[in-house]
Amino acid sequence: MLQILVIAGFFLSALLLYFNFRKQPGMIYLGLFFLMLSTYSFFFQVMHQSHTVWKVGFVFINGAIPAYLIGPLLYLYVRGSITDSSALKKSDIIHLIPVLLYIIASSRYIITPWPVKEEFAIQIIQDRRFIWFISSNIVNWLIPNEVNFISRPGLILFYSILSLIKLMRYRNRKEYVLVFRKYNLNYKWLFSLLVFVILLTLSNTILIIISILNRDINFYTSMNTLQVVGAIGFLGIVLLPFLYPSVLYGLPHFKLPEHVKGQIIHEISAKYTEKQNNIKHEEKQYPEFEPHYLQYIDETVENKMLHEKPFLQKDCNLPFLARILVIPAHHLSYYFREVKKQSFNDYKNAWRVKHAKELIEKNKHKGLTMEAVGTESGFSSKNAFFTAFKKFENMTPGQFAENISDG
Repeated sequence: MLQILVIAGFFLSALLLYFNFRKQPGMIYLGLFFLMLSTYSFFFQVMHQSHTVWKVGFVFINGAIPAYLIGPLLYLYVRGSITDSSALKKSDIIHLIPVLLYIIASSRYIITPWPVKEEFAIQIIQDRRFIWFISSNIVNWLIPNEVNFISRPGLILFYSILSLIKLMRYRNRKEYVLVFRKYNLNYKWLFSLLVFVILLTLSNTILIIISILNRDINFYTSMNTLQVVGAIGFLGIVLLPFLYPSVLYGLPHFKLPEHVKGQIIHEISAKYTEKQNNIKHEEKQYPEFEPHYLQYIDETVENKMLHEKPFLQKDCNLPFLARILVIPAHHLSYYFREVKKQSFNDYKNAWRVKHAKELIEKNKHKGLTMEAVGTESGFSSKNAFFTAFKKFENMTPGQFAENISDG
């Protein structure tokens, strides 16, 4: 079972890294999180179940390194999801201190000749309790052996709790409650992920503490309630992305201009206390988005269309516009439906027709067919161009050109 989950974890990390390497930098943290988690799980499996000497000799001590990266990667992913910024800060160097200390502590084993590592591996395979004693001899000069074992799941547990606190604080912000309520699915995904990580690491931490008190590492792998809880946690972590495939793009957070943000907060402050008493009643009573936020969307959309002309792109659709504006497609859909009172397709075609008229009026169509004018205006076909033009101008492009000539 563990082998299947480890393979699934490697597969998932490969998918996340491959499809998001350039498009979603923040998702790289999640991909690396699954990669480190799967690598450490493979290390655990080899150390406690494998009877292959070279495998045990290779991963012993070295295989624990990924454990010190799992927590920081999880934290960076959650932080990036709720701030919409995957950029690292100078202060983030602190997250690498534990793994650097462990690498320094294990340097003795790294430079140990391979024949000696093989002897260690044979002793471990014969009696898994030697993991404890050999580890003590190697890393104890810098890191106490108890700290060496507890720090691995303990550090992940610390970061997962820290991430959960950060997520809950974001959840309780006024901007989220009134403006970004529709992103509850993303919140559920992050919350569920953190809960499963906490289940896994808490059970493992308790198991290690009991093993240390008994000086018996075998207890760590024996079947008991804590092992079952840990297995549920690991299973949940691996399966969750497949249950929430649509939310692997991070929680939305928008860097609105300060004056817009101030207006939003000022406008909702009077409503907030009353709203908390009855969320369901409030959802029916108040608009889905605040007026100043919708005004911000309106100005942003119009400026983008006017100055950068994204409608000239043949693949210009609502998700495309949402991506270049850094505004969720859901928000834009609401804006066109409730504010513009038209579909995005009609809005886009209106801009295209306007552009086509400008081409015709400036005589830039000379030497070009009307079909070419339509193509330069972003239309995918002559029929689409003529249909849209007639819809907005009540005449064909040719008739419009003739009117220009007659004038």
